[in-house]
Amino acid sequence: MAQSLELLLIQFLMPDNDARRQAEDQIKRLAKDPQVVPALVHHLRTAKTPNVRQLAAVLLRKKITGHWGKLSPQLRQLVKQSLIESITVEHSPPVRRASANVVSIIAKYAVPAGEWSDLLPFLFQCSQSAQEEHREVALILFSSLTETIGNSFRPYFADLQALLLKCLQDETSNRVRVAALK
Repeated sequence: MAQSLELLLIQFLMPDNDARRQAEDQIKRLAKDPQVVPALVHHLRTAKTPNVRQLAAVLLRKKITGHWGKLSPQLRQLVKQSLIESITVEHSPPVRRASANVVSIIAKYAVPAGEWSDLLPFLFQCSQSAQEEHREVALILFSSLTETIGNSFRPYFADLQALLLKCLQDETSNRVRVAALK
């Protein structure tokens, strides 16, 4: 599935409407199988072009809800780990944001079930990073997570408030300040 999916993702991004429509139809068929999740994660992490990685993340975000409960615990862990790596290693901001959107969807199910206890500590760590991109994506994730798992933040409100105040005063990055404001 992985190799054919890569070709379909590339075809999906082509300007030719017929080719794009054919790719979309075939992707819809493949997306009914839960094994599309590890295949999309693979392309999110390994595709050569940022557009293909971003498309893999967007499709993963759309399909993860229906397939999450069907995945083995080992595969769930692999998906979560791959997304965290994507957020911290990815150079393309749109791909990082798309990966963060997938994290937000998974967190909606995994955090309340106690299956992702290291997510919030990771985000606090990321928000303290020397790298602007890490701080920004952590704040973007905090923002989107308040919509899905806001109650899980209650024990961390004081820490989150201090973090947001610090980021609002970030002298090195306008993007971090804007993300903290949002």
